[in-house]
Amino acid sequence: MAVLTISQELGSGGTGIATRVAGILGLRLADREIILKAAAAYGIQEAKLEEVADKAPTLWERIDEEKRRYSIYVREAVYELAREGQVVLVGRGGQVLLRDVPHVLKVRIVAPVQVRARRVAEREKLDPDAALRIVERDERDRTARMRYLFDVDWRDPRLYDLVLNTGHLSAESATEVIVTLARKPEFTMPPESLAAVADLSLASKVEAALASDSRTRGAVLTASCRQGRVLVTGGVYSETSKRAVEEIAGAIPGVAAVQTDLYIEPIAWGLS
Repeated sequence: MAVLTISQELGSGGTGIATRVAGILGLRLADREIILKAAAAYGIQEAKLEEVADKAPTLWERIDEEKRRYSIYVREAVYELAREGQVVLVGRGGQVLLRDVPHVLKVRIVAPVQVRARRVAEREKLDPDAALRIVERDERDRTARMRYLFDVDWRDPRLYDLVLNTGHLSAESATEVIVTLARKPEFTMPPESLAAVADLSLASKVEAALASDSRTRGAVLTASCRQGRVLVTGGVYSETSKRAVEEIAGAIPGVAAVQTDLYIEPIAWGLS
């Protein structure tokens, strides 16, 4: 089973390269599909999920419970697609969410800012200065978004197995490099990596269910999982809410057992 993540700078040509890679390897391409999947699963507006996934966070958003909940839904969709496998995940923080799974190939596509601005200007029929401003703003927004959601600098090369500069490489050459690497034994997922992805997916399903249930919505809860055994930690409103956590988590298909490490703190209860 193959799972690849491709992160790209605006104007670097990453989407086209990801499409070529997916076609050659016979994999699904998941970009907007991640947003659509989350929107469909939780019955919320696609535009709001796109805002969480793509825009820079505002000061108000840092305390906005709705935005926090939507980010959980996007994360759950990424993990579910990875669990299903045979997929190229474009953006949405896949390189961070799957960083502890060593057999996932994580790629970053970059290019010099002037090259990217020229490409955007040509593609969108824009003035060169306007295109440059768009590219620079997009860079700031993505950097802020990744810092807000994951507390990482998405430009850090240590997040990736491979960084390709399309200022020097053609899309065809970049595709060839990625395909060649993806076929190596290091990126064929053994049973232990498959199990790790399954645990991440199950834990994220629990967090999403807790975020969407009126009995626990607003509580800041974190789930982890090992071989189907789930641990939920965080703060809740009351003993009733604590029991609800156990009930909600235990109802998720695939959960074998639920443990909790919860504290009750009514004043800290988030507004929903």
